[in-house]
Amino acid sequence: MSRLAQTNPYLSPNILSITTIYLTQGLLSLTSLARTFLLKDSLHLDPSTSAALGGIFVLPWTVKPLYGIFTDTFRIGGTRRKGYILLAALGASLSNLGLGFEGFRGVWGEGREVEVVVFLAVLGSGCIAVTDVVADGIVVEESRKGGGGGGGGGGISGPNLQSLCWGSAAVGGILSSYSSGALVQEIGPEGVYRYAAFLPLLVAGVSVFIKEEPVPDVPEKIDNGLAVVGSKLKALKDAFSTNDVWKPTLFLFLWQATPSCDSAFLYFLTDEMHFTTEFLGRVKLVTSVAGLVGVVVYNRFLKDVPIKDMLKWCSVIGAILGSTQLILINHWNTLLGIPDDLFVYGDDVILTVLGQVAFMPTLVLAAKLCPVGVEGTLFALLMSIYNLAGITGSEIGAGLTKALNVSSEDFSNLALLVSICNVSSLFPLLFMDKLMGGIDEKDDNNDTADAEIM
Repeated sequence: MSRLAQTNPYLSPNILSITTIYLTQGLLSLTSLARTFLLKDSLHLDPSTSAALGGIFVLPWTVKPLYGIFTDTFRIGGTRRKGYILLAALGASLSNLGLGFEGFRGVWGEGREVEVVVFLAVLGSGCIAVTDVVADGIVVEESRKGGGGGGGGGGISGPNLQSLCWGSAAVGGILSSYSSGALVQEIGPEGVYRYAAFLPLLVAGVSVFIKEEPVPDVPEKIDNGLAVVGSKLKALKDAFSTNDVWKPTLFLFLWQATPSCDSAFLYFLTDEMHFTTEFLGRVKLVTSVAGLVGVVVYNRFLKDVPIKDMLKWCSVIGAILGSTQLILINHWNTLLGIPDDLFVYGDDVILTVLGQVAFMPTLVLAAKLCPVGVEGTLFALLMSIYNLAGITGSEIGAGLTKALNVSSEDFSNLALLVSICNVSSLFPLLFMDKLMGGIDEKDDNNDTADAEIM
């Protein structure tokens, strides 16, 4: 293997390891549909509660910079990468295993099943987030070996390595998309989690092959380590206090934090329209491919469009297209001779492509905002804030769902909920000029933007 790695850097232990990590992350999307039906059918939760819990499950991804600072500062067993990946992978496996057995939830006391599921789901989400942060650190190190361009340093260039990682995760997501629905239908959500418990073990297995360079400046003592953490946090605070950073970040938060009705609409598809989980898996497969199409469309035709224009027009078009859900809710599509399943396919594909096109400029914007010296950590912080905004949108949507009394038995106000969510998505545009003024005139950080957008 070492001789092959010398001639082909893609076969080096570190590259194969991080490729496996990202592939596994994509494959673990197998559990996304299972979690939805675990809450809906096994725990019998209403749409508003499911939406609220969906936001909580993503919370560990909002503090990724802290993982990065911590793992860069403290060692486990004398390693900066192996130990964290191994422990996090084992934690994710145990989390899925616990979710896979209904009896395990019951041993903690009657009526506490929801608490146990939330704890295990948050634990698993946090463990995957840690492996993601550590893998990102390895990507940065390997990118330096390859240099900023064509890999003249004997390794793989940053953009090529980012493409490999992102592509591996996308392949994993596509492979798991269709099977997720079929498996939920055949063996139930708990059965899917039992199968998924084996996937993190792949990450644990490859972690032992990761090669690390000795880092003498990593503190061995806790007090020295805390001092390093404090200095990094201060650097982040100083960078984030400038108008050029916090104002566009506030706009991104507002743009992403508008209410979502996804959970209520999924209940409508299954309980009112009677779509099976196998069909929803097929839709998920098609939308996964559509996400890749969105990336290609952006990179091929739209990457030179000013960021403000992209965000504005994506918001307007997204609100218009999102309103097409009203056609399905009111069954107007049948009057046009369009079957329900065909309408769902077309609607989801178009919205997914648009959503991916809208997401790409946010990566470019985040890369632009990062000053020299804290690029990686600040970028992770910006993406964490973006994730937190998504959670906020889910929680607001959950509150609206409950306030409008939308439930699995009553969808009479679903059209109103969808309308409110779509109209509110235009609200952040009122603040665009004030918060995003001059953002398109900032000099590009081409290396960072190219690497992150891939």
